[in-house]
Amino acid sequence: MSDTRTAAVRAAVAKFLEDRLKEARKVVNAEVLAVLDKGDRKAATLTDGTEIATVSVSKGRRELRVENEAEYIAWVKEHSPHNVYKPEPREQVHGAYTKAVTSAAKVVDGFYVDETTGEVIPGLRQVLSDPTVSVRISEDQADNMFAAFDDGRLTLLTTEVLTVEAPDELEEGSP
Repeated sequence: MSDTRTAAVRAAVAKFLEDRLKEARKVVNAEVLAVLDKGDRKAATLTDGTEIATVSVSKGRRELRVENEAEYIAWVKEHSPHNVYKPEPREQVHGAYTKAVTSAAKVVDGFYVDETTGEVIPGLRQVLSDPTVSVRISEDQADNMFAAFDDGRLTLLTTEVLTVEAPDELEEGSP
């Protein structure tokens, strides 16, 4: 980069592409979720069989959800009141305490249960997160993709990655 204008233009183009690719990735992920089931893995291959990536869909992961914060705070006040604090605008439970409580509890049908007392800890649930799409590209697959771009088997036009609707303000009289 020889000057600030060139650097600024390169930054603007990189940001433009990044934004479009983020949006395209959301659309493509939705397409993948529509055709692959949780736990599936599929080789991404070109029409000639050349493998360029491995696409998989997670089964989701188990995570804590506070479903009723008021119930949970009331329970913590009863069992360990010093772990409730009041920053503005409302009371909260120290995150480390929640982590300790849920780590020590067992999960029964999605509910956290205190193993000592057998009491269900109110307001907390363990839920399965939505599945996510993962794309892994090995060195060999990356080499295959570079070769496919080089020889024309793969182009940005054929992948339709950058196909986006033009904003209305650009369609009317903009260059």
